[in-house]
Amino acid sequence: MNKLTITVNTHLLDKTKLVDRDYTNKEGKEIMVKELKLDAIPLKEVRVIKTGEGWKMLKVGFVKQSATKEERTAKKELPIIGDVIEFENTTEGNKDSFIPF
Repeated sequence: MNKLTITVNTHLLDKTKLVDRDYTNKEGKEIMVKELKLDAIPLKEVRVIKTGEGWKMLKVGFVKQSATKEERTAKKELPIIGDVIEFENTTEGNKDSFIPF
């Protein structure tokens, strides 16, 4: 698998969807985390953004915040808040592990 980079515009996040979750780790310590669920949706057609010697950068998807049950029922369209980018090796040899930097 090639490297995927996910970029999110944090100004577009609905911060009311942040969820606090508590759990106990392996050492018995109480941990509190703030979580935000995001969905990465693949594009029907991959788009080449940039190419270089032996590599190319592809837009393979976009990111939205996960919809709540109420939003799904109301068929509310959530904004696109980011992109999913893949780096692909175009040279012969080990194509799966190439990263252009």
